Amino acid sequence: MTKQAISDLLERYLAGRCSREEREWIDQWFDQQEPVTTALTESDADRLADEILAAINERTVAAARRSDMRMSRKAWWRGVAAAIVLLAGAGYLLVSQRESAPSQEQLPVRSVFTLHTAPGQRARLTLPDSSVIWLNGRSTIRYDKVFDGAIREVFLDSGEAFFEVQPDPDRPFVVHAGEVDTRVLGTSFNVEVANHRNEYQLTVATGKVRVGTAEELHMPATVLEAGQQLVYNRNAGSHEMRTVDPADFSAWTRKVLVFHHASWPEVAARLSAWYGVDVQLQLRRGAQETFTARFEDPSLAAVLNALQKINKFHYTINRKEVRITD
Repeated sequence: MTKQAISDLLERYLAGRCSREEREWIDQWFDQQEPVTTALTESDADRLADEILAAINERTVAAARRSDMRMSRKAWWRGVAAAIVLLAGAGYLLVSQRESAPSQEQLPVRSVFTLHTAPGQRARLTLPDSSVIWLNGRSTIRYDKVFDGAIREVFLDSGEAFFEVQPDPDRPFVVHAGEVDTRVLGTSFNVEVANHRNEYQLTVATGKVRVGTAEELHMPATVLEAGQQLVYNRNAGSHEMRTVDPADFSAWTRKVLVFHHASWPEVAARLSAWYGVDVQLQLRRGAQETFTARFEDPSLAAVLNALQKINKFHYTINRKEVRITD
Protein backbone atom coordinates (compact mmCIF):
# COMPACT_ATOMS: atom_id res chain seq x y z
CA MET A 1 0.00 0.00 0.00
CA THR A 2 1.50 3.36 -1.08
CA LYS A 3 1.58 6.63 0.84
CA GLN A 4 -0.97 8.02 -1.61
CA ALA A 5 -3.28 5.06 -0.96
CA ILE A 6 -3.08 5.69 2.80
CA SER A 7 -3.86 9.38 2.31
CA ASP A 8 -6.77 8.51 0.01
CA LEU A 9 -8.12 6.04 2.59
CA LEU A 10 -8.21 8.67 5.35
CA GLU A 11 -9.66 11.25 2.97
CA ARG A 12 -12.46 8.85 1.94
CA TYR A 13 -13.17 8.08 5.59
CA LEU A 14 -13.51 11.74 6.60
CA ALA A 15 -15.71 12.40 3.55
CA GLY A 16 -17.96 9.43 4.39
CA ARG A 17 -17.11 7.51 1.20
CA CYS A 18 -15.48 4.41 2.74
CA SER A 19 -16.91 0.98 2.25
CA ARG A 20 -18.67 -0.55 5.24
CA GLU A 21 -15.70 -2.84 5.95
CA GLU A 22 -13.18 0.01 5.71
CA ARG A 23 -15.26 2.21 8.01
CA GLU A 24 -15.74 -0.52 10.64
CA TRP A 25 -12.00 -1.14 10.96
CA ILE A 26 -11.13 2.55 11.20
CA ASP A 27 -14.01 3.32 13.61
CA GLN A 28 -12.87 0.51 15.93
CA TRP A 29 -9.59 2.33 16.30
CA PHE A 30 -11.12 5.83 16.66
CA ASP A 31 -13.34 4.59 19.51
CA GLN A 32 -10.25 3.70 21.54
CA GLN A 33 -8.34 6.96 21.07
CA GLU A 34 -8.23 10.32 22.81
CA PRO A 35 -8.91 13.41 20.66
CA VAL A 36 -5.87 14.57 18.68
CA THR A 37 -5.03 18.26 18.76
CA THR A 38 -1.52 18.41 17.30
CA ALA A 39 -0.77 19.70 13.81
CA LEU A 40 1.41 17.82 11.34
CA THR A 41 4.35 19.38 9.51
CA GLU A 42 5.37 18.30 6.02
CA SER A 43 8.53 16.55 7.24
CA ASP A 44 6.59 14.72 9.96
CA ALA A 45 3.99 13.65 7.40
CA ASP A 46 6.69 12.12 5.17
CA ARG A 47 8.36 10.36 8.09
CA LEU A 48 5.13 8.97 9.51
CA ALA A 49 3.86 7.90 6.10
CA ASP A 50 7.08 5.87 5.74
CA GLU A 51 6.39 4.24 9.10
CA ILE A 52 2.82 3.41 8.10
CA LEU A 53 3.96 1.86 4.84
CA ALA A 54 6.62 -0.16 6.67
CA ALA A 55 4.06 -1.39 9.23
CA ILE A 56 1.67 -2.57 6.53
CA ASN A 57 4.43 -4.28 4.58
CA GLU A 58 5.69 -5.99 7.74
CA ARG A 59 2.24 -7.39 8.49
CA THR A 60 1.78 -8.46 4.89
CA VAL A 61 5.07 -10.37 4.89
CA ALA A 62 4.35 -11.94 8.28
CA ALA A 63 0.96 -13.14 7.11
CA ALA A 64 2.45 -14.57 3.96
CA ARG A 65 4.97 -16.57 5.99
CA ARG A 66 2.24 -18.07 8.14
CA SER A 67 0.28 -19.11 5.07
CA ASP A 68 1.04 -19.84 1.45
CA MET A 69 -2.12 -18.01 0.53
CA ARG A 70 -2.63 -14.28 0.13
CA MET A 71 -3.85 -12.30 3.09
CA SER A 72 -7.62 -12.30 3.40
CA ARG A 73 -9.35 -8.97 2.94
CA LYS A 74 -10.10 -8.89 6.65
CA ALA A 75 -6.49 -9.46 7.61
CA TRP A 76 -5.37 -6.85 5.09
CA TRP A 77 -7.61 -4.27 6.76
CA ARG A 78 -6.20 -5.24 10.15
CA GLY A 79 -2.87 -4.13 8.74
CA VAL A 80 -4.33 -0.84 7.61
CA ALA A 81 -5.97 -0.27 11.01
CA ALA A 82 -2.71 -1.09 12.79
CA ALA A 83 -0.88 1.35 10.55
CA ILE A 84 -3.33 4.13 11.41
CA VAL A 85 -2.84 3.32 15.11
CA LEU A 86 0.89 3.80 14.59
CA LEU A 87 0.22 7.17 13.03
CA ALA A 88 -1.97 8.44 15.88
CA GLY A 89 0.30 6.86 18.48
CA ALA A 90 2.81 9.50 17.54
CA GLY A 91 0.13 12.10 18.26
CA TYR A 92 -0.73 13.08 14.68
CA LEU A 93 -3.25 12.67 11.91
CA LEU A 94 -2.10 12.73 8.31
CA VAL A 95 -3.20 15.96 6.62
CA SER A 96 -3.22 15.99 2.83
CA GLN A 97 -0.57 18.42 1.62
CA ARG A 98 -2.64 19.07 -1.46
CA GLU A 99 -5.02 21.14 0.68
CA SER A 100 -2.29 23.18 2.35
CA ALA A 101 -1.13 26.68 1.58
CA PRO A 102 2.62 27.18 2.10
CA SER A 103 4.23 23.88 3.06
CA GLN A 104 5.77 25.35 6.21
CA GLU A 105 2.38 26.33 7.65
CA GLN A 106 0.94 23.96 10.22
CA LEU A 107 -2.66 22.90 9.70
CA PRO A 108 -5.29 22.27 12.41
CA VAL A 109 -6.38 18.67 12.87
CA ARG A 110 -10.03 17.72 13.00
CA SER A 111 -11.36 15.74 15.95
CA VAL A 112 -14.14 13.45 14.76
CA PHE A 113 -16.71 12.11 17.21
CA THR A 114 -18.30 8.75 16.33
CA LEU A 115 -21.15 7.10 18.19
CA HIS A 116 -22.54 3.60 17.63
CA THR A 117 -25.74 2.65 19.45
CA ALA A 118 -26.38 -0.97 20.34
CA PRO A 119 -29.65 -2.72 19.53
CA GLY A 120 -32.32 -1.48 21.92
CA GLN A 121 -30.27 1.57 22.89
CA ARG A 122 -31.26 5.19 22.21
CA ALA A 123 -29.06 8.24 22.68
CA ARG A 124 -29.47 12.04 22.81
CA LEU A 125 -26.58 14.17 21.57
CA THR A 126 -26.08 17.94 21.81
CA LEU A 127 -23.91 19.29 19.00
CA PRO A 128 -21.44 22.20 19.29
CA ASP A 129 -24.06 24.59 17.81
CA SER A 130 -26.67 23.41 20.39
CA SER A 131 -28.57 21.38 17.80
CA VAL A 132 -29.86 18.07 19.16
CA ILE A 133 -29.72 14.58 17.64
CA TRP A 134 -31.74 11.62 18.88
CA LEU A 135 -30.14 8.36 17.75
CA ASN A 136 -32.13 5.12 17.55
CA GLY A 137 -30.76 1.62 18.18
CA ARG A 138 -28.29 0.04 15.73
CA SER A 139 -27.27 3.44 14.39
CA THR A 140 -23.94 5.14 13.68
CA ILE A 141 -23.26 8.87 13.40
CA ARG A 142 -20.12 10.99 12.97
CA TYR A 143 -19.44 14.71 13.19
CA ASP A 144 -16.68 17.23 13.80
CA LYS A 145 -16.42 18.25 17.46
CA VAL A 146 -15.60 21.85 16.51
CA PHE A 147 -18.22 22.84 13.90
CA ASP A 148 -16.27 25.92 12.77
CA GLY A 149 -16.55 25.47 9.00
CA ALA A 150 -18.78 27.17 6.45
CA ILE A 151 -21.33 24.37 6.84
CA ARG A 152 -22.32 22.15 9.76
CA GLU A 153 -21.92 18.53 8.69
CA VAL A 154 -22.89 15.19 10.23
CA PHE A 155 -22.66 11.72 8.71
CA LEU A 156 -25.42 9.20 9.43
CA ASP A 157 -23.76 5.96 8.33
CA SER A 158 -26.59 3.64 9.36
CA GLY A 159 -29.79 3.48 11.36
CA GLU A 160 -32.17 6.29 12.29
CA ALA A 161 -31.87 9.76 13.79
CA PHE A 162 -34.15 12.69 14.59
CA PHE A 163 -32.60 16.15 14.24
CA GLU A 164 -33.60 19.39 15.98
CA VAL A 165 -31.42 21.96 14.20
CA GLN A 166 -30.61 25.38 15.60
CA PRO A 167 -31.17 28.16 13.03
CA ASP A 168 -28.04 29.69 11.50
CA PRO A 169 -28.66 31.32 8.09
CA ASP A 170 -24.94 31.77 7.51
CA ARG A 171 -24.06 28.10 8.05
CA PRO A 172 -26.34 25.44 6.54
CA PHE A 173 -26.71 22.13 8.36
CA VAL A 174 -26.04 19.10 6.13
CA VAL A 175 -26.74 15.44 6.90
CA HIS A 176 -24.81 13.01 4.69
CA ALA A 177 -26.34 9.53 4.45
CA GLY A 178 -24.56 7.57 1.75
CA GLU A 179 -25.09 9.38 -1.55
CA VAL A 180 -28.03 11.43 -0.19
CA ASP A 181 -27.47 14.90 1.29
CA THR A 182 -30.11 16.75 3.35
CA ARG A 183 -29.52 20.50 3.77
CA VAL A 184 -31.41 22.75 6.23
CA LEU A 185 -31.02 26.10 8.01
CA GLY A 186 -33.13 25.48 11.10
CA THR A 187 -35.81 22.82 11.36
CA SER A 188 -36.58 19.35 12.71
CA PHE A 189 -36.75 16.13 10.72
CA ASN A 190 -36.31 12.37 10.91
CA VAL A 191 -33.84 10.41 8.74
CA GLU A 192 -33.74 6.63 8.46
CA VAL A 193 -31.06 4.74 6.54
CA ALA A 194 -32.93 1.46 6.18
CA ASN A 195 -30.21 -0.95 5.03
CA HIS A 196 -32.53 -3.97 5.23
CA ARG A 197 -34.61 -2.52 2.39
CA ASN A 198 -31.86 -0.30 0.93
CA GLU A 199 -33.86 2.88 1.38
CA TYR A 200 -33.32 6.42 2.60
CA GLN A 201 -36.37 7.94 4.30
CA LEU A 202 -36.69 11.62 5.22
CA THR A 203 -39.68 12.98 7.18
CA VAL A 204 -39.95 16.72 7.87
CA ALA A 205 -41.52 17.74 11.18
CA THR A 206 -41.03 21.53 11.04
CA GLY A 207 -39.60 24.02 8.56
CA LYS A 208 -38.17 23.10 5.16
CA VAL A 209 -35.30 20.93 3.96
CA ARG A 210 -33.55 20.43 0.64
CA VAL A 211 -32.57 16.88 -0.27
CA GLY A 212 -30.76 15.39 -3.25
CA THR A 213 -28.06 12.98 -4.39
CA ALA A 214 -24.57 13.77 -5.60
CA GLU A 215 -25.59 12.36 -8.97
CA GLU A 216 -28.68 14.45 -9.71
CA LEU A 217 -29.70 12.01 -12.43
CA HIS A 218 -30.68 9.66 -9.58
CA MET A 219 -32.64 12.26 -7.62
CA PRO A 220 -32.69 15.98 -8.45
CA ALA A 221 -32.63 18.41 -5.53
CA THR A 222 -36.08 18.52 -3.93
CA VAL A 223 -37.52 20.83 -1.26
CA LEU A 224 -39.77 19.27 1.40
CA GLU A 225 -42.02 21.04 3.90
CA ALA A 226 -43.47 19.95 7.24
CA GLY A 227 -45.67 16.89 6.88
CA GLN A 228 -43.92 15.64 3.77
CA GLN A 229 -41.84 12.50 3.45
CA LEU A 230 -39.39 11.39 0.77
CA VAL A 231 -38.40 7.76 0.26
CA TYR A 232 -35.37 7.10 -1.97
CA ASN A 233 -34.70 3.56 -3.22
CA ARG A 234 -30.96 3.20 -3.60
CA ASN A 235 -31.20 0.05 -5.73
CA ALA A 236 -33.53 1.51 -8.32
CA GLY A 237 -32.31 5.10 -8.00
CA SER A 238 -35.96 6.18 -7.71
CA HIS A 239 -37.87 8.22 -5.15
CA GLU A 240 -41.42 9.08 -4.15
CA MET A 241 -43.07 11.80 -2.06
CA ARG A 242 -45.77 11.20 0.54
CA THR A 243 -47.92 13.22 2.93
CA VAL A 244 -47.65 11.81 6.47
CA ASP A 245 -48.11 12.65 10.12
CA PRO A 246 -44.50 13.49 11.10
CA ALA A 247 -45.22 12.79 14.78
CA ASP A 248 -45.51 9.10 13.95
CA PHE A 249 -42.01 9.03 12.53
CA SER A 250 -40.38 10.68 15.53
CA ALA A 251 -42.48 8.72 18.04
CA TRP A 252 -39.54 6.44 18.80
CA THR A 253 -37.82 9.36 20.57
CA ARG A 254 -40.72 9.23 23.05
CA LYS A 255 -40.53 5.41 23.41
CA VAL A 256 -43.54 4.90 21.17
CA LEU A 257 -43.23 2.05 18.66
CA VAL A 258 -45.19 2.61 15.44
CA PHE A 259 -45.73 0.35 12.40
CA HIS A 260 -47.06 1.83 9.14
CA HIS A 261 -48.23 -0.88 6.77
CA ALA A 262 -45.04 -2.68 7.77
CA SER A 263 -44.08 -5.88 5.95
CA TRP A 264 -42.65 -8.87 7.78
CA PRO A 265 -39.01 -7.87 7.05
CA GLU A 266 -39.79 -4.36 8.31
CA VAL A 267 -41.39 -5.73 11.49
CA ALA A 268 -38.37 -7.97 12.08
CA ALA A 269 -35.90 -5.12 11.56
CA ARG A 270 -37.84 -2.78 13.84
CA LEU A 271 -38.13 -5.33 16.65
CA SER A 272 -34.46 -6.19 16.32
CA ALA A 273 -33.37 -2.55 16.67
CA TRP A 274 -35.89 -1.79 19.44
CA TYR A 275 -35.35 -4.80 21.70
CA GLY A 276 -31.88 -6.01 20.71
CA VAL A 277 -33.12 -9.43 19.58
CA ASP A 278 -32.41 -11.63 16.59
CA VAL A 279 -35.72 -12.18 14.76
CA GLN A 280 -35.90 -15.32 12.62
CA LEU A 281 -38.75 -15.36 10.09
CA GLN A 282 -39.76 -18.90 9.14
CA LEU A 283 -42.95 -18.23 7.21
CA ARG A 284 -44.26 -20.09 4.18
CA ARG A 285 -46.81 -17.35 3.56
CA GLY A 286 -47.30 -13.75 4.49
CA ALA A 287 -45.37 -11.93 1.78
CA GLN A 288 -48.34 -9.61 1.29
CA GLU A 289 -49.23 -9.25 4.98
CA THR A 290 -48.64 -5.87 6.61
CA PHE A 291 -49.06 -4.41 10.10
CA THR A 292 -50.26 -1.01 11.28
CA ALA A 293 -50.11 -0.52 15.03
CA ARG A 294 -48.91 1.81 17.78
CA PHE A 295 -47.46 0.88 21.19
CA GLU A 296 -46.35 3.08 24.10
CA ASP A 297 -43.21 1.77 25.81
CA PRO A 298 -44.29 -1.86 25.30
CA SER A 299 -42.69 -5.17 26.18
CA LEU A 300 -41.65 -7.49 23.36
CA ALA A 301 -44.27 -10.07 24.29
CA ALA A 302 -46.99 -7.42 24.39
CA VAL A 303 -46.12 -6.30 20.86
CA LEU A 304 -46.07 -9.83 19.47
CA ASN A 305 -49.35 -10.71 21.16
CA ALA A 306 -51.02 -7.65 19.69
CA LEU A 307 -49.61 -8.25 16.19
CA GLN A 308 -51.02 -11.79 16.30
CA LYS A 309 -54.49 -10.26 16.29
CA ILE A 310 -53.76 -8.51 12.98
CA ASN A 311 -52.21 -11.46 11.12
CA LYS A 312 -52.11 -14.97 12.56
CA PHE A 313 -48.68 -16.42 13.39
CA HIS A 314 -46.81 -18.25 16.15
CA TYR A 315 -43.72 -17.11 17.98
CA THR A 316 -41.20 -18.27 20.57
CA ILE A 317 -38.77 -16.15 22.58
CA ASN A 318 -35.54 -17.79 23.70
CA ARG A 319 -33.36 -15.18 25.42
CA LYS A 320 -32.22 -12.91 22.58
CA GLU A 321 -33.77 -14.94 19.75
CA VAL A 322 -37.33 -14.62 18.47
CA ARG A 323 -38.64 -17.24 16.03
CA ILE A 324 -41.79 -16.47 14.05
CA THR A 325 -43.56 -19.28 12.17
CA ASP A 326 -46.91 -19.99 10.45
